[in-house]
Amino acid sequence: MRRLPGLALIVASLATVATAAQQAPRFRSRVELIEVDAVVVDDKGQVVTGLSRDDFEIFEDGHAIPIATFVPVASADAPEQQESRFILLVLDDLATEITLTTKIQNVARMFAERMGPRDVVAVVPLNGGKGSTSTNRAQVLAAIDRFKPTFRRSSPTGWGLRTIADLADQMAHVKHRRKTIVCIGAAGLFSPTEPVTNGSPTYGPEWFDAVRAAARANASLYVLDPIGLAAIGDIRSRRPGLGLVAGDAYNDGGRTFAEITGGVAFVNSNLFERNVGQIWSEAGNYYLLGYEPPASKAKSHDIEVRVKRPGLQVRARRSRS
Repeated sequence: MRRLPGLALIVASLATVATAAQQAPRFRSRVELIEVDAVVVDDKGQVVTGLSRDDFEIFEDGHAIPIATFVPVASADAPEQQESRFILLVLDDLATEITLTTKIQNVARMFAERMGPRDVVAVVPLNGGKGSTSTNRAQVLAAIDRFKPTFRRSSPTGWGLRTIADLADQMAHVKHRRKTIVCIGAAGLFSPTEPVTNGSPTYGPEWFDAVRAAARANASLYVLDPIGLAAIGDIRSRRPGLGLVAGDAYNDGGRTFAEITGGVAFVNSNLFERNVGQIWSEAGNYYLLGYEPPASKAKSHDIEVRVKRPGLQVRARRSRS
């Protein structure tokens, strides 16, 4: 895997700052528990808080599993907030046109402007360059201002998924918190649709590696495609070699990579302020569920988190390895 220049240093710094900002783990166990963070939203997409352990169910490979630990996590947007949010912004300087540079920066600034005193935000250009990690809003904004992409006419196969796997691997040692990776760029590069041929999954190595890395790190992926409501035909003509593009992620009814990690890919939308607000809210308001995994020789397992109350939807990762 090709690691982005300076990426190891950036993510290590992110992990160090985040670990210092967070409180001590809320629970410990002699048993190696599987932790799953779950966001619950209503039919309007608003985060739902105040739920209890009895409102949830966890299934592994189709079998109900007792919930061993339950911690509701909430971040207030007030100076006295106790929980820090942990967000890594990946700015697409590989597959998104130079003409969209200002739009990418403006979306990224929406995250910086919402930072609280304990929030940790990193800014990383996808194709290399100087990044930044900070709890200081001015420093994050300065890193966004430095973003200057050089658009390529094509990109290596699986580049987006390999980058996500690399980022998630480096964040895995930060425990007991939700990690949010936000990619601002080409939706198809970062969140392709689950590959299926003749009704059966046909996963490549990049897909497997990225799913496993995100699961180990408890990292959820969100994608904001800056093209917005542009005509799909025009997008294809300007993005040769990228495969899926904005809009395609949901056209065939398949699950997107972002969805499998417990996140969302926002495509065909100009409501960037609202989408950023949703991501920000979900990054700081979730439920941390722990369960003891049953004995199994399988290398990977499907996870499903359900909420019993009607009209609510759960976003949580779908697998573990």
